Amino acid sequence: MKVTQLANQIADNASRIGDQSMLEDRKIYEADINDLFFGAHLQGGESIDLYEHGRVILSSVEVVPGTTDQQYIHWQRCVGKKNHTRMALNMASTPQSFAGRMKSKVKARRIA
Repeated sequence: MKVTQLANQIADNASRIGDQSMLEDRKIYEADINDLFFGAHLQGGESIDLYEHGRVILSSVEVVPGTTDQQYIHWQRCVGKKNHTRMALNMASTPQSFAGRMKSKVKARRIA
């Protein structure tokens, strides 16, 4: 299995996890996320060894209440040993604020 296929599978499976109800927001538990990461490890196999050579970051991006065009990162989970020294968000033409897991604000900037 190639890394891009595994990434697509992780994203697809992540979009399906959690308790579903028509009357309330979807509830996602730590066990669901752990199962998702473990399943990706099994699917990737030893040839990729994703968590030894890479890192998977799962983010919950939600719409800012009262808006239709602003989003924030509600929480993130990651697994893997790969270190990366610089992370920048590739944004549209205007900067937007994101609230992180601890509700601290960071400014996203456009990358040329």
